[in-house]
Formats: sequence, C-alpha cells, structure tokens
Amino acid sequence: EALFTVPGRDREARLLWREALATGWLAADIARLAGGSPGTAGLAGLLHRAGDALALRTIARFESTGQVRLDASSVQSTAVTFEPEFTAALGRAWKLAPGVVAALQGWRRVGEGSSVGAEARAVHFGHAFASQVLFAEFPAPGLAAAVEAALRLDRRELARLRAGFEPLRDAVD
Repeated sequence: EALFTVPGRDREARLLWREALATGWLAADIARLAGGSPGTAGLAGLLHRAGDALALRTIARFESTGQVRLDASSVQSTAVTFEPEFTAALGRAWKLAPGVVAALQGWRRVGEGSSVGAEARAVHFGHAFASQVLFAEFPAPGLAAAVEAALRLDRRELARLRAGFEPLRDAVD
C-alpha cells in the first residue's frame, strides 16, 4: 500500500490502490480459469498501476514546490508518458520474476494484435472487470461476452467470477 501513498494526491492514489487490489484479485481468478498462473497474474494485477502511482508521486513532489498544480488532464497525460519507464524500473529494482514483468508490460497491449501471455490477458480483463465493479455507474455492455470469447470461458465460469463482484467491492472499500 505504501507504493500507492502519495501526499498531495491522496484521492487519486487511493483510487489507484483500490483498482490495483480489485485487479489483482480478479486477475488471479481469471488466470485460474483460463490456464495461466494465478500467482503471477495476481501480483501483476496488484502492481499493474504501480508505474502510474510512481508517476503521480513524481508529479506531487514537483507540485509541492508550490509553483504549479497540474489539472487532471495534464496528470493523466504525464502518467501515460512515464508509466512504462517507471514500471520497468520497478521490475528491475524489485527483481520481479520475468512472468510478472511480461504481464505488467503486456496487459495494455491485449487486443492490439501483439502476442501476450495468459497472465497479461488475465490482468487486462481483471482491470476491465475491476473498473466495472468499482465504477458501476459506467457500465460496459458486452464486456462479459468479450471476456468469454477471448478467454474461452463457459458461461458457468463467468457467472462464478461475476458472483464475487459484490464481496470484492465491499473488500476494497
């Protein structure tokens, strides 16, 4: 949780942490159902927004000089720019297993035609479901069907996964 503690940007950091918890939980479940490593996918899911948290921390440190406060759009743009570099540095500094690093680097590329592993796909779809769980006011029609098709899950497996959404929402709040 300390990685996601960002003085001066507490609200954004808390949202990243909640999303990371939910994604880690869901990615492990999805990997278990889809033939990937639940441990690798769960850890990658937990860390999938770590680069964003580190970028946010850098922004907050810059803002603490008192000379500027970036608006939400500028924060998002800066985080997107530096997230890959921060994620790679975190992987090296923490000596993360190659499978975890591959999932961290691949989850955003699912669907772009590039080949990524089962764990990256689990993080990608875990992130999508986590967003649906945490931000139910922004529904994602067709998400369940896309997950079912992409991961070749049957409806019973998907129903079991979705049955855990309510307890998950309560756990990360």
